Amino acid sequence: MGYDAQALVSLPFRESYNLKGHLAVDISKMSFFYLHNKRLPAMRRSCAMSVLIGLLFLVFAPAYGQKAAAMVGPLSHMALDGGDRVEISMNGGQEPNIFMIEGEKPRLVLDFPECGYAGSSSVPVANGILVEGMRVGFHTTPKQKVRVVIDLVKEPKVKWTKDILSEQNLLVISIFPMDLGTIGADKVTPKSAQIAVPDQAITGEPEKKIPTTPAPVSTPQLLTAGLSKVKMGPVSNMESAKESTPTTGEPEAVVPAVIEKEPADATPEPAAVEISAAPVLLSVSFDNAFSQSGEMVLLQLSDFQPPVISTREKDPPMIYCDFAGAEVGERVTNEISAGGKYVEKIRVAGDKSNVRVSLDLVPGSNYDLQQVYFKEDNLFVLIVNILEEKG
Repeated sequence: MGYDAQALVSLPFRESYNLKGHLAVDISKMSFFYLHNKRLPAMRRSCAMSVLIGLLFLVFAPAYGQKAAAMVGPLSHMALDGGDRVEISMNGGQEPNIFMIEGEKPRLVLDFPECGYAGSSSVPVANGILVEGMRVGFHTTPKQKVRVVIDLVKEPKVKWTKDILSEQNLLVISIFPMDLGTIGADKVTPKSAQIAVPDQAITGEPEKKIPTTPAPVSTPQLLTAGLSKVKMGPVSNMESAKESTPTTGEPEAVVPAVIEKEPADATPEPAAVEISAAPVLLSVSFDNAFSQSGEMVLLQLSDFQPPVISTREKDPPMIYCDFAGAEVGERVTNEISAGGKYVEKIRVAGDKSNVRVSLDLVPGSNYDLQQVYFKEDNLFVLIVNILEEKG
């Protein structure tokens, strides 16, 4: 008995399926035209059925059995009475490793293992009392992790506490002055508590412990932390990255600043050592081969030298990369006509005190900026992508 193979691709499949990690597929538009309105011999019909089932399996199989990746973000900050509060959304995953780095630029570091980041590339801090800024970095090697760095004021000394609101999937970090006293007697944390410095494979240093004095806090009122698309504003500068010393060749994705390594101990950080030879900008190139993930501008340097990033929102929108104390190499041209969907032109100018790389962006859109630094290769990469507004 013959079958009309057109029934195999009829109404039940006239729908688009947007699979995680795959392109949307409209099965009704797949090329099965040679099956329509024909009574096929048994063998041809069997082969056609096998091909169809195989294609459907290839389309739908990857969507099954995938474990949802743990995600961190977005982040939010608010000033409290005499302190600060940071909220971090957590969708699955492990509790972070938290440790304090003291010295001239004190900061609190949170490492979330085996997580992705779902927040914005810039984390605003308005009217912070003890918190000066927040930065987020995403590492893929040697193990995937998200690192949140909370920059603190030098004085007064601070103490911190964490609360996990399981029902809201929310991690709350509260930061107060050291001399404020105990808050919430039912949650006292011993002053002698030691926090282990994690991930010695990343820094190349043996694992050590840094004494901290986390302070307890009562369960705070929940804030709604929503991820919104915002127009590109000034990007936090990366001056804090200069105190890092290159250790490994791993790439560090920076959102929006280069992540700093943990020190070997809690002693004050030594003064920076002057480098006799000025860093040289060796080459500037443009790459839009992976335009779906953004357009890339690659800046090759002779030495580890993260730039200070700033932006201009007015038309035409621009991104500025300033390398203090650097020089322009002989092979670098003053202007590159990129002609990309987002990046129109790249210009280079400088003297012995500063080198500026300017990116002219296509007007009329909101943009997202990411930064990646390959320390061993002294390669700095800017990734420019469109930031679409939600309807």
